[in-house]
Amino acid sequence: MKTAPKFVKLSALLRPLMSIKGWYFRLAPWSITCREFNDSIYDYQEGDLSGPSLTTFEHHKRACPICRNFLKTYAATQKAAEHITPHTDLIIEDGIPQDLVQALLDAKRGRDK
Repeated sequence: MKTAPKFVKLSALLRPLMSIKGWYFRLAPWSITCREFNDSIYDYQEGDLSGPSLTTFEHHKRACPICRNFLKTYAATQKAAEHITPHTDLIIEDGIPQDLVQALLDAKRGRDK
């Protein structure tokens, strides 16, 4: 009786190279280095990566546990900063009553607590 061939994940094949901390990605034409991954995180979070750039970013994210964890930390930090940083970039047009603006900001603060 024949058994089905086993498929091995790429990350399992590359695990012996993990001690090189991402340098093996330089050898693969379809991937990016950890530094290039780091340089693209902002664009990825903003949804500005597309096509081949997004594909190589996603591939690196799946294959590199160090970068994957860094991306999780980056996203969590960004989310936490939104809750503790005041919205100083708020533009209020002329003609909107100041007491209405203050009431909306107070209501938002109460909801965020």
